[in-house]
Amino acid sequence: MRIEGTRSRWVWYWDSEEIIGVEIALGHYLEALSGLRDGLAQRTRDADPFAFWESQFSGPQDDEVSRSILPSAYRGDDAADAGFHARHDVEEVAARWQDAQALRTDLDTLQRTGVIPMNPQTTQRWLRTVNALRVMMATRLGITDQISADEVARLAQEDVDAQEERVYEWLGFVVEVLVEVELSE
Repeated sequence: MRIEGTRSRWVWYWDSEEIIGVEIALGHYLEALSGLRDGLAQRTRDADPFAFWESQFSGPQDDEVSRSILPSAYRGDDAADAGFHARHDVEEVAARWQDAQALRTDLDTLQRTGVIPMNPQTTQRWLRTVNALRVMMATRLGITDQISADEVARLAQEDVDAQEERVYEWLGFVVEVLVEVELSE
């Protein structure tokens, strides 16, 4: 990976191995978002007699991953939290879905050309989405504190079979690059 340019207009060069980890994480993220979208849509179709039947074929949604995507807004106040989510989740999931689809398009471009032009809007979209991917991966890997984060980092370096751990570490590096570009003049 390398970058050229300035904060307002820069170009990001990746090779195919670097793209694969982000694609894998993005696939899991889109799957989780799809489950959330389906669940939110089902709530609005409560008059549909087939809604329950369809839900039986959509597969169980991983509650921890869902909570990492739509975390509690009011911890300790279940009623306020439920109200917040009832008012905001549809828009939040739609915005995340749009960002994830745009990232998928960017990854396709990177796969074909090895380069993607970036601007402040694209940088922000990448930062939001890659950070969400990393939070989702942390949840999947059971990272809850510095000790578990250190163990994942160790596995990523030492264990050949620790693919998810390596993807998590790679996403952290991508976030660092995006933040550095965002903070540059």
